Amino acid sequence: MRRHWIAVVRRSRRPSPALASGLLLLVLTGAGIAACGGDDDDGGAAPSQSAQQATPTTAQGSSTAAPTVRPGDAPTIDPNRTIAPNTGKTVVRSGGVEPRLSIPASRFSPAQEEIAIAVRASAPDTFPVNAELFAELGPFATTDEGLRAAADWKYLEGYTTTLEPDGLLAGVLLGRYYVLTEQHLFESADGAKAAFARYLETHNAAPGSEEVAAPGVGNESAAWRIYQGKVGTSNTDAAYHRMVFRRGNLLAVVQTYGAAPKMSVAEVVAVATIIDQRATGGRAAATPTPRPTVGR
Repeated sequence: MRRHWIAVVRRSRRPSPALASGLLLLVLTGAGIAACGGDDDDGGAAPSQSAQQATPTTAQGSSTAAPTVRPGDAPTIDPNRTIAPNTGKTVVRSGGVEPRLSIPASRFSPAQEEIAIAVRASAPDTFPVNAELFAELGPFATTDEGLRAAADWKYLEGYTTTLEPDGLLAGVLLGRYYVLTEQHLFESADGAKAAFARYLETHNAAPGSEEVAAPGVGNESAAWRIYQGKVGTSNTDAAYHRMVFRRGNLLAVVQTYGAAPKMSVAEVVAVATIIDQRATGGRAAATPTPRPTVGR
């Protein structure tokens, strides 16, 4: 497969420092998952060779330079462990209200101040998503396949946000983490259900992807993790956790990247819950910061 597990790379758009560094990039290929500096369980778009070799920049206002990312480092958590095949049995179907939510999709994004750690939005990686971009970001083998799915599922619009921790990679070693969210709206719940099923199939089939038991979020949800690579030039293993959930006609994806010894599925569940609360009226759904950037 061409498609990715963790990333927000647009072939026609400039990459942000975080994306160019490969921090949030995992690529699903026919041979498996190639990590560009981390390990997780999400879907994203394939980075270019130059992006894979780039070095992260220092966060604005931070005096600590981020370490260089080394693609392809092998994890040391348990190199001999056997990853059991994913079964889909960890999917939680909670039922509950199935709202028909209206645009804009950005109103469901978590605000910076709602995250448990200090983060700031990566402006180049915070932007609205149309059907064409969904075809690139989604779990599709080709863009044409994605465009057909967007039409069949009656895709309306989406929004994606990347939140960077204070200190970037240096902050990750201290227990902070990156957060990536995507919210996608469809004309009806049927489209979102079909999209959820596709994401579930893709994530379960990803080499190295491990199902994680997690509390249910939305009407149906599932979570995964991947251990792969190191955090920068350190000896600390990196971990990605990802949750995909559906609430009515909304499909949401939440991913974290952090130091494996300090991360669990709890962080993605907490962020996913914020999105779900916005969708169900339990939390104000005003357009948060980050907002779309000029030229997006």
